[in-house]
Amino acid sequence: MQEQRRGNVDAAVNLAKQIVRGACANEHWWLRLAELLAETGHPEDSILALDALHGRSSHAVTERLRSKDSPLRKLAGTRKFQTSALAAGIEVQEGARRKRVAEARARLENVAAPPGNYVARRACPFECCRFGKWKVTEDTALYDKAGGTVVVGRLTKGQSVTALTGEVHLRPVPVRAHAGTVPGGVVLHEGQIVFLLDHLGEGYRHIWMDGKIVSGFDGVRRLCPAFSVDCWGEFLEDESDVESRPPHVWWVRIRLGAGAAGWTRETGHFSGADGCG
Repeated sequence: MQEQRRGNVDAAVNLAKQIVRGACANEHWWLRLAELLAETGHPEDSILALDALHGRSSHAVTERLRSKDSPLRKLAGTRKFQTSALAAGIEVQEGARRKRVAEARARLENVAAPPGNYVARRACPFECCRFGKWKVTEDTALYDKAGGTVVVGRLTKGQSVTALTGEVHLRPVPVRAHAGTVPGGVVLHEGQIVFLLDHLGEGYRHIWMDGKIVSGFDGVRRLCPAFSVDCWGEFLEDESDVESRPPHVWWVRIRLGAGAAGWTRETGHFSGADGCG
């Protein structure tokens, strides 16, 4: 980055290559090298770097090529890329993914599924999340219940309160799995349909499997060519469906004092929830 800021393009590229050689299993540095090559007018070398990473059954290549924040998205629109062996290999993978997803969607309505409006009780959905003593950082209304509309109290900035418990409201996300064991000990079978539920923190979340709720690492992507611990499942919904899906909503029950309590979804109006902060 220092060499880039100085305008020393060749030095930046050589340093990136050294880093990749020293950490050849690290996908981040392969992608950074490919981006640097694309940014500095070396599209052929960028494609070669991506092809080398893609040859390891990496899902990261296709994700970065589609990213709005990456210079590789522009590269993907060029003729050099579209006529490359890499593009042909990606299209083969995409065809296989479409086939897997279509087959799973055909089975979806016959699979035991969680409620469409799922509620995770006693949920604290991020790393170091904690209930207990919180401080109000913005004036906040409290409601009669999670999802309620009747105001039962108001908190003012600077007030100390007690967070008692929480609920995460969400729509489960259907996923087609590859066979393997997910960190957390979850054993999956090829073609199995599971549903993503609420987050637990540190990359883990609850997963609905055949009527049971288990916890495992969240390794779900648009495309997983084969099983890996960080890419074990593929979304069954179209990207537009996923993007338009309502976000998970975290409701927290706050004690007002003298036994009274109310609910809020404005969890950003408090400090104290993050035990790592």
